[in-house]
Amino acid sequence: MSHIKQIRTVRLVLLFLLAAVILSSIYHLTPKNITQTITGMRFRLGQSNGDFSNYTELKIDGAFKKNFNGTREFTGTIMILVGDDDVTSQTLQDVEIKFGKNGFGNIFYDPFNENINNYQLYKGFFTNGDMSSLAILIGDKTGWNSRTGHIIVVPAASREEAVKIANQLTDSYLTHDLE
Repeated sequence: MSHIKQIRTVRLVLLFLLAAVILSSIYHLTPKNITQTITGMRFRLGQSNGDFSNYTELKIDGAFKKNFNGTREFTGTIMILVGDDDVTSQTLQDVEIKFGKNGFGNIFYDPFNENINNYQLYKGFFTNGDMSSLAILIGDKTGWNSRTGHIIVVPAASREEAVKIANQLTDSYLTHDLE
């Protein structure tokens, strides 16, 4: 009789563990809605470019999900407001960003959307695990480089804070610190 109870107990424990794994997977893999506005800095890298910086606001509205392999994806809209400058402010609609395990994400969007006033090439995104910190690499006609490229970092109240956050986010991707 006790042998049958042990089998039932083992079955019950296994069933409970299976249910816990399934529920945990559903919770972690279900996309999380993100609607947030974050203030930060847009600046040009390099010590000689220390004077070039503007306050920037990002408005993010979309879904952020994790995949089984540890990668993450964001789909939605990102509005970039740079100071009072309407020329460099842009709304990127139907954005898709696929983040690797190192936090770097390739961005896919339609650059010919009517809401984009001045075409700029967003070379990539870096984020922490929940998109509460972001670094956005901004290219120009010549591309982007880590010595003099443009970058947006949120949240940040100063260029110095933005550089520190950018270095934390890009640490596993770039071979040297940003300045």
